[in-house]
Amino acid sequence: MSVEVRGIRARDVFEAQSPLRRQEEVHDGAGASTEDEMVWTHHPLATEPWRRTGLLVICVLAWSGLAAWSLESVGSGLVSLVVLAAALSRYWAPTVVRLDAAGVRTRHLGWVRHYRWTEFRRVRCHRHGLFLGRTPRPSRMDAFRGLFLRGTTAEAARAHALARRYVAF
Repeated sequence: MSVEVRGIRARDVFEAQSPLRRQEEVHDGAGASTEDEMVWTHHPLATEPWRRTGLLVICVLAWSGLAAWSLESVGSGLVSLVVLAAALSRYWAPTVVRLDAAGVRTRHLGWVRHYRWTEFRRVRCHRHGLFLGRTPRPSRMDAFRGLFLRGTTAEAARAHALARRYVAF
């Protein structure tokens, strides 16, 4: 099976890039990767350039320092630091995504969320991941009602092919 996204065939990318991991290589992989299931781990801290990460750390520390200085309280700065770090947890910690016949399962910081395929009506493949929408047509509320699964172009292409089998349009 070969899916093409913006001129890039998923099979070519999987064969050419060894760092892309299939299900059996994921730390909790249960069996071999098949046509009916897919598992990948998305961890921006490990894949983004170090300059971008450094800039993010500087911004978080600057905002926390500004909160501490303006409110004249070190406690306010610490609370600000904790809130900002928690809000950016998708960047700091990995997210494991699993697609199979039952639906979508995501695990992040110990929290596991399950979504059934019947909850989704639309599938869109993007360069940075896969979007599963709850309405048949695009809406301004998609950011609040849909689910965006971040991953590489190859992972998105393969996940798109898998999701199209299960999502009722």
